Amino acid sequence: MKPIKHVWFDMEGTLTVHTPKWESAHNKLLLETYSEVTGKPVSDQLWREYCAIYVQQGTHSAAFRSLGLPSDFWQLRFAKLDEEKYYAPDERVYATLNKIRNVVPISLFSNAKPDRIARTLKVIEVDSGWFTHILSGDEVPERKPELHGFHRLIELSALDPGEILYVGDRVKADIDPAKSLGMQTALVWNSDVSADYSFENFANLKTLFIHSQ
Repeated sequence: MKPIKHVWFDMEGTLTVHTPKWESAHNKLLLETYSEVTGKPVSDQLWREYCAIYVQQGTHSAAFRSLGLPSDFWQLRFAKLDEEKYYAPDERVYATLNKIRNVVPISLFSNAKPDRIARTLKVIEVDSGWFTHILSGDEVPERKPELHGFHRLIELSALDPGEILYVGDRVKADIDPAKSLGMQTALVWNSDVSADYSFENFANLKTLFIHSQ
């Protein structure tokens, strides 16, 4: 593989570590939103129906877009979840980013809207100034897993795709699109053979750049 000259990170689920109440609040909002969109009552069957769409589409933004809704529909609803209530700073994330940025430029590409990105980074104690570029879902025609944003981050990096590492937490949303354009990929908080690298502990990502640790 080529030397990595720029690292791009997903945000939600990649840099964010959730409090215990996150999953129930997030899933409740998803189900209520899907119920409202479809006009069907909330039920376990409706949840399974939505999950099937999500698995097929790869992201919640894409799932609701597949129902004919605007690209930012889910992100506007997602904004109802309070970052300070459901996110927690994690040293494995902010300390690792701080170390990597001193070795190679880092940037951020997220489906989130710009104000959500700014608020989230503040809560998780990641300095927005660490990133060379911050690319939001509002700045591309369609959100992940569509390829518009990945093409754009390659342009912004001004590098061969093989010199860029994209780091995310989901195979269909992050790893597959980045790999399809020739980027190197790293999956965090999980492992999968689809990714070039997998790190179940985010902090171990720095071993790609700081070999003594």
